[in-house]
Amino acid sequence: MTNMQLLPMTRDNLIALRVTDTLTTEETAQFKAMVREVVEQYGDVRVYFEMLSFDGWQLDSFLDNALFDIAFANRYSKVAMVGEKSWQAWITKLADIVKRGEVRYFDVHERMEAVEWVQHGSLRTMEG
Repeated sequence: MTNMQLLPMTRDNLIALRVTDTLTTEETAQFKAMVREVVEQYGDVRVYFEMLSFDGWQLDSFLDNALFDIAFANRYSKVAMVGEKSWQAWITKLADIVKRGEVRYFDVHERMEAVEWVQHGSLRTMEG
């Protein structure tokens, strides 16, 4: 069973995922491949990242993903992080430092607002 599920709202430059348990190196590699493909086709990527009973990443996977996010920092236009734990809000703040687009945390009960925001909300002016 996979800990990462692609959600039906995924289309165009929006990747929508639900993650549970602990993400593995293989799952992180799948995510990176999706981002690369979307960036190649559209120039930027929006991400909806829903964390339910999510414990985080395997250590090597976390470090690999962090380096990837730094390398692709200018390609993330919007990231909606949806979660249920205080550390998830904290990790969102770290992601906002790295990514050049907008990054926002939503509590799981704000799921619909997160979907609306990542699909249609306004973008911060991007420089660079």
